[in-house]
Amino acid sequence: MTEFHDLPQDEQRRLIYPEIIRVVRLLGGRATRAQIREELKNSSRVIDVETITAEKDSPNRPGETFRPFDFPFYMSIKDLVFTGYLSDEDRHTVALTDKGREVDMNSWDLTKEVFKPARAEWNRRAKRNKQLREANSENSVQPVETEAPVPTVEQAEDTGDAIEQTEMSLPESEDPETEFQSRLHNALMGLTPIRFEEFARELVKEMGVTIDPDLGIKATGDGGIDGFGYVTGDDFRTTRVAIQAKRWQGTVSSPEIDRFRGAMDKFNAEYGIFITTSDFSQDAVRASRSYTRMVTLINGTKIAELVRRYHLHTQEVTAWVLDDDFFHPDRV
Repeated sequence: MTEFHDLPQDEQRRLIYPEIIRVVRLLGGRATRAQIREELKNSSRVIDVETITAEKDSPNRPGETFRPFDFPFYMSIKDLVFTGYLSDEDRHTVALTDKGREVDMNSWDLTKEVFKPARAEWNRRAKRNKQLREANSENSVQPVETEAPVPTVEQAEDTGDAIEQTEMSLPESEDPETEFQSRLHNALMGLTPIRFEEFARELVKEMGVTIDPDLGIKATGDGGIDGFGYVTGDDFRTTRVAIQAKRWQGTVSSPEIDRFRGAMDKFNAEYGIFITTSDFSQDAVRASRSYTRMVTLINGTKIAELVRRYHLHTQEVTAWVLDDDFFHPDRV
């Protein structure tokens, strides 16, 4: 069986199109790009978790990584917007149109109805951007980029460094949420293990857990946990919470969940929180829900969401961009 990343770009996107529509329908007809990708990991039978979460070293940004899957994923979302199956509500969120709600995916001609018309739109935009750059050059004015240069489909179907450069720019320009998550991930990976465990405890504290000042704090001999705390409910019942923090690149598998549950037993913890910079395999997700003591899983996407929610070591800013279609010089 051919691996997803070995498929031509058009075949990759023909696999992704119906999955995006299925997921947005499942999520109620409206979702952020991050939510769509997260649900793909949880429920897709077409694209496996490892394909979605795999990372590579950036050829242009030493010490940083990117996800190869993000390029066809974001291209596919834009293709569905261009062809009227999705609408862009903002730079984070897309919604199903009537066309997207009603399409019969069993008889959907993906090449004719999505890929080819979207290809024409990508090429039109590439031509427009080239004209704008040439006009700016003739007027000796430095161009102000309001969006990343849009690749032609022919460029997207090439292989090598050019594709990796495009992958690094397009997803970030399409979704500031993903750009933030990528930068946060690289920052967390730059922390020492001890500093990351401190960050994890601070995050859990913001979630309403009172951190124990002694348990799980030691750098070594911590009994298999990286923190411990207590949650007191409205009925004044207190629950013991064990914390595990893994600053990893690879996917966390189910044996890690089992080992953590064993550590929970040592401390009589009724509840566990497992935090990782990477992601969890489907077996790990199933293992976390087994037995009577649940383990809440917090992956890199969820970390970014919680950091924004609690403003933990972050500052919110607002950016404005021009509508290139409206301000295009050829528009009459």
